Amino acid sequence: MEAPFDDFLDNALQALELLKLHEEKNSGKKTHHTHEVLTKSCAVLLVACWEAFIEDAAEAGLSFIIDNVKSPTNLPKELLKSIALELKVDKNDIKVWELADGGWKLVAKSHYKAMLSKHLGPFNTPRAGNIDDLYKNVLGLETLSACWTWKHMPNKQSKDKLSALISLRGSIAHRINTSHKVTRKLVDGYASHLLFLAIKTNNRIRRHVYQSTGLYPWNEVTYRSIK
Repeated sequence: MEAPFDDFLDNALQALELLKLHEEKNSGKKTHHTHEVLTKSCAVLLVACWEAFIEDAAEAGLSFIIDNVKSPTNLPKELLKSIALELKVDKNDIKVWELADGGWKLVAKSHYKAMLSKHLGPFNTPRAGNIDDLYKNVLGLETLSACWTWKHMPNKQSKDKLSALISLRGSIAHRINTSHKVTRKLVDGYASHLLFLAIKTNNRIRRHVYQSTGLYPWNEVTYRSIK
């Protein structure tokens, strides 16, 4: 299976083409603040790439687990608890019978869609808290964002920087004007941060799936392996 990170990288590189265009437009000028619409557009697209990655990685991990466990009892405990709670509050009294035979696989995939809508729907954003809730309910993976730390980047600072980017995206999308200039350097920094977050997330899900199935769903990604 292809690592979810691969699609994220392809999409992010396309978004970063806007920064190349920004550089061309500002070549030879004293200021690089002109054509700011390009850096703002890039920031918006990068958040879209991140959100798509979070969704795709959750779905890929769940699909691999479902396809490689022998019975629903082998699913991660937190996932089983989340599905059981959903079935308990469902007003359809015969809903539980959908679990019979291989029906549990369809129920698990349907549960993923419900959790995606709840935690990353139109009124939510791909910040650490929402992502943690999504992965706990979909993969049974507790506190995914705890892995977002590396040299010179404490976990809290890592999550705060992601939150700042998402807030910037919101300002651009809703008001166009922002409280400060959106420079190429700023967006470059956010792009690099998302790259590290995606690598950490990709590999954490990989380890979690292995713990559930005894199989690795995709290859590990390292920063040095990126061409």
